[in-house]
Amino acid sequence: MTVRIPFDNLSFSVLTEDIDVSSFRCGEPDLTEFLIEDALENQAARLSVTRLVSYEGRLSVFSHSPTTVSSGKGSVTTTVKNGIPIRTIRR
Repeated sequence: MTVRIPFDNLSFSVLTEDIDVSSFRCGEPDLTEFLIEDALENQAARLSVTRLVSYEGRLSVFSHSPTTVSSGKGSVTTTVKNGIPIRTIRR
């Protein structure tokens, strides 16, 4: 059975100090622990960006992505435009 969730019932944000994620739980304890304990610190260090999706005011999903990954042959950069993550690969 597929349940359709109206897009208007979702809200999107980037993790900030003002957002309380302490009650978030998922099936992977390591992911829960990361969001609660490490995500904001990593973001402050510009190592990653954590995006949140709430359904009817309740945090439901989070997405974590590195801000920049580079190697000797190129780099991958993630930016956000209009709330949409964009990954750019350069060689």
